[in-house]
Amino acid sequence: MDTKKIYVGSNLSKLRCLRGLKQDTLARALNVPQTVYSRVERSLTPISQEQLSSLAQILEAPAQFILHDDDFVIVRPEDFVISGELLQQFKDIYESRIVDLKAQLIFLQSIIEKTVRLKDK
Repeated sequence: MDTKKIYVGSNLSKLRCLRGLKQDTLARALNVPQTVYSRVERSLTPISQEQLSSLAQILEAPAQFILHDDDFVIVRPEDFVISGELLQQFKDIYESRIVDLKAQLIFLQSIIEKTVRLKDK
């Protein structure tokens, strides 16, 4: 496990609020008490690279996006602004997720069709 100390509290707080999540939700995902996660968001407690990766996945944002403090500003969720290379990374994540969800939809539709055909027999 990477032991490098990473302080990303402000960005985690912004993304968590943007996603409408509570600190307790992210704390449970990291297997830490909510009070410890609160200290992470206040940049009093660092996180590991592994924890950063987990949070990035939950928050649906590239880890690099979380690490760069000046690359986005959130006044309100509808004012979400991303700049430069991080915008492309963010876009790529969502496009990949759309492809995955479409594949899941096709799979589930095939199961439904098979179930209906079996029922009709």
